[in-house]
Amino acid sequence: MKTGLSKQELERGVRLVQAGDQVSRREFMRVLGGSAAGALIAGSLVSCGGNDGTAPGGTAAPKGRIEGTVVDSQGTPQPSLGRIFLVYSSGKMTGRYVDVDPAGSFAFGDVDAGDWQIRFDAPRVAEVDEGQGAENPLRLTIEAGRTTTIRIPIVRVASDDTEIEIYIGDYMFYEVPFGAEGGTATVKLGTSVCWYNVGLQVHNVTGGPWITSGDLNRADNFIWKADTVGTFPYRCTHHQPQMTATLVVTA
Repeated sequence: MKTGLSKQELERGVRLVQAGDQVSRREFMRVLGGSAAGALIAGSLVSCGGNDGTAPGGTAAPKGRIEGTVVDSQGTPQPSLGRIFLVYSSGKMTGRYVDVDPAGSFAFGDVDAGDWQIRFDAPRVAEVDEGQGAENPLRLTIEAGRTTTIRIPIVRVASDDTEIEIYIGDYMFYEVPFGAEGGTATVKLGTSVCWYNVGLQVHNVTGGPWITSGDLNRADNFIWKADTVGTFPYRCTHHQPQMTATLVVTA
């Protein structure tokens, strides 16, 4: 049966399903052109995961809740320190974030059951204490109808404007926390640029004066100190042309 779709469009639709991407039904149908094949794949997406937030029979799927506290090395809550971002397991930002409150706490309600990530962000003020075995972002699994409680240990850091972090998610690069997916990050000469794989798949960072990062597994990172002025498009060779972005280095 002819679908009216190109091979690239069909592959894009399959990737969205396989990656578990949180796309809207409208966006999914737009990508697939609204064809019969597209409707079939889109129907599979809804039936497999409940992106529309409903359970069988049309009732609202039960949600979970995340509660947490930001603490120092002694376990003392840190008041009003930083911001917490909710991130999909694929590395894609959800657009949801909360500021740590005066008691050092934070919470996210109405979170779908499944795997998620939590990112702590307090640039040039504090960072997650990796010496205590903590990771940033932190992966966690949410259960329906239950509250997941976490602690984020942090250490204070001296002000430093010479480092940025670019997340490598599945099928995307973006500067955290508010950069556009596949967008341009601009840094000054001498800045350390850290690419961090927060996705589920193996990726690499290829292009520019650094040539290539080599393969990066989940939670691996690659750091390049910007020592050359210019505009440098780069890509993941495993997932091109979907995974591309640009780094601009200025004097």
